[in-house]
Amino acid sequence: MKRTFFLSLNILFLCSFLRAQDFTGYDLSNYSGIHGLRINPAMIADSRYSIDINLVDDNFYFLNNYIGVHRDLMFHYDTTFDHVPWNVFKQKYFFERTTNADKFFYLNNTIGGPGVMISLGPKRSFAITSKQRTVVMMDNVNDSLAHLIWDELEYPPYWNVRLYDQNMGLFANSWIEYGASYAQEVYNKGEHYVKVGGTFKLLQGLGAAYIYSRGWEYEWNTSDTLSLYNMDVAFGHSNNFDIPGGEGEFNFDNHYGYRFQAKASPGFDFGVIYEWRPDYDQYTYSMDGADGLMRNDQNKYKLRAGLSVLDIGRIKYAKGYYSGDFHADIDEWNVHPFKWEGVLALDDTFVNRFITLEDTANNFFNMPLPTAISVQVDWNIWKDVFLGLVSYNAFRFEKKESKIRALTLYTLTPRWERQWHGIGLPFSFTEAKQLNVGLSIRTGPLVIGSSDFTPLLFKEKTFGADVYVALRVPISQKRPKDKDHDTVSDKMDECVETPGTWDFKGCPDTDKDGLRDLEDACPLVFGPKENHGCPWPDTDKDGVLDKDDHCIDVPGPVENNGCPYGDLDKDGVLDNVDHCIDVPGPEENFGCPYGDLDKDGVLDNDDACIDVPGPAENKGCPYADFDKDGVLDQDDQCPLTPGLVELHGCPKLEKEEEEILKIAFENLEFETGKAVIRSSSFASLDELAALLVKKPTYGLRISGHTDNVGSEESNLILSRNRAQAVKDYLVAKGVDGGKLVVEYHGESQPIATNDTPEGRQKNRRVEMTIIFQ
Repeated sequence: MKRTFFLSLNILFLCSFLRAQDFTGYDLSNYSGIHGLRINPAMIADSRYSIDINLVDDNFYFLNNYIGVHRDLMFHYDTTFDHVPWNVFKQKYFFERTTNADKFFYLNNTIGGPGVMISLGPKRSFAITSKQRTVVMMDNVNDSLAHLIWDELEYPPYWNVRLYDQNMGLFANSWIEYGASYAQEVYNKGEHYVKVGGTFKLLQGLGAAYIYSRGWEYEWNTSDTLSLYNMDVAFGHSNNFDIPGGEGEFNFDNHYGYRFQAKASPGFDFGVIYEWRPDYDQYTYSMDGADGLMRNDQNKYKLRAGLSVLDIGRIKYAKGYYSGDFHADIDEWNVHPFKWEGVLALDDTFVNRFITLEDTANNFFNMPLPTAISVQVDWNIWKDVFLGLVSYNAFRFEKKESKIRALTLYTLTPRWERQWHGIGLPFSFTEAKQLNVGLSIRTGPLVIGSSDFTPLLFKEKTFGADVYVALRVPISQKRPKDKDHDTVSDKMDECVETPGTWDFKGCPDTDKDGLRDLEDACPLVFGPKENHGCPWPDTDKDGVLDKDDHCIDVPGPVENNGCPYGDLDKDGVLDNVDHCIDVPGPEENFGCPYGDLDKDGVLDNDDACIDVPGPAENKGCPYADFDKDGVLDQDDQCPLTPGLVELHGCPKLEKEEEEILKIAFENLEFETGKAVIRSSSFASLDELAALLVKKPTYGLRISGHTDNVGSEESNLILSRNRAQAVKDYLVAKGVDGGKLVVEYHGESQPIATNDTPEGRQKNRRVEMTIIFQ
């Protein structure tokens, strides 16, 4: 029994595979194609492949943090050890890592089936994939229990010692998934580019099992006797999962028939990628009438950063009939009679030995996918040399009873890659706290690699090894082919050797007349299509081509079909515009003579009064006398106001009107040095205002003057302000301001000497003169 128990666990320990980052060192490549979906579904947008077909691939990963293997077992095996006892063989080729850390052991294998990725143009792609995945994991194994197993339970120092484990469990899941992926560009402006992608997965469970407890308390009394203390254990498996008798044998139980054990469930991957393209303009081109196209056959970024969430989902399984949670509390259980004969035997032992717990969801259990978050950064160091960093962070599902998880892993990969070949050297730091150095090789349709090849070459002992391989049919994006560099692709170019234009399918039109040179009878000279690309002649050089010219040898206007017009009356106005073709007349009157309707000697074209005689100097119009005072307006100095002939049509002021004006002038006084009218002047100004209102044709010129005391500029301003003050006063009294004219002269027009006070007094004045309209 001991040997069976030890070998069963030892097989699990040494054949432990965990799904971590698939295709380590290759998945981040610009040429990973359909396999790039596994790290970020946005990878397939703007792919270097137009089509990428996956025939088959396998990702095989081994890692544990407890039992190491000497490389001699692989390369220098001693055949004399074929028949030695197990302990001797074990000491020769295996070794135990003694640390206090909890131990973990994992098993994973992912087989990729047929799949295809297709680019739907420069901005989007889709893919269909299929995989079969199997994961077995034992997690959080106490160092003491691991050591007991290593010594096949024959380790007396750990007998009769209570051991404790937390969250220890054994979990397994196997399923098939079918994926439909889509990715597309969402932002592309200048040097910034963003693409997103997602994968919808249809999950079909094949089988799953788990046994787990948040707290294990047990004691090996001897190598055959086990005590369990007050443990609640979660236990379940799908109703087709079994391991039949035979040490180390592992297969599905044909007793139930091989069939899917769960209804199809959905799963998802999501991802986004940003690319910094500082030299984006080097990758843009024009072709076949379109501008701003991007080279899909070339890598365009200097720095790329991605974020993805992978394996979101769960599979719901029907539980085996006898599997279920139980309570274990037993002293000195003799396990020696127990024989490992598969899960059914284990079911029977748990059901009959322990207390079954109530379970409201007894018929089903959910197994989550190994969800992880990944961050990717890739730096294009120089030409085809890149440096990629991938962080793969697994969800641990600490509080979940039925679970599998992925392995947290950090990878730094320098790589060189071209269209058909590439090589990467991934350095990865694993959850087992060890640094691995791997190798990835891509050549044509074959991809092969490992996240750690050092056990083959350098390491004396190793805790893990892995290998991946893929066979595919990659069809690369084609570079734009334009042999004559005329921005018309060779496949569309009807003149591949000669530069042309897109409008003419790549053929030239040298003279730009709308005819290809191949069809143009005069390819170097512009000409109409109807004349086979040759220009029409114009013999008489009149701008009318011979084909349209009715007088081919004589110049003539276009509107007369190239023939000249005549001039019958010889007046210099051609008959086509002459309204009086038989009578000479000036050009401005369309060849007709002007008349004189009013017989005043002024021709009608110059006569402003065509029906009334008038002198020529008044443009044929008689002079008017608007104010009816007998003085014609031409001689009337006051044309709007009736007046006397001897005063040139202006009226003579009445004596009382002159008196009003005189008094207003004599009484007008201002505050000293100011433009403020004294109140003593108001009465006489009021009489003047009343006169101006009464006589609507009377106006008033108001002229301001000063003496020479002070500066000339200040005197000019004072004279203006005083004259304006008089105007403002009169307007305030109802006088139309339009009849008042303000003038100001400062000290420039004295009427007396400025050398005496009396003279200066006379010079400080505001003169007011009646004016007539």
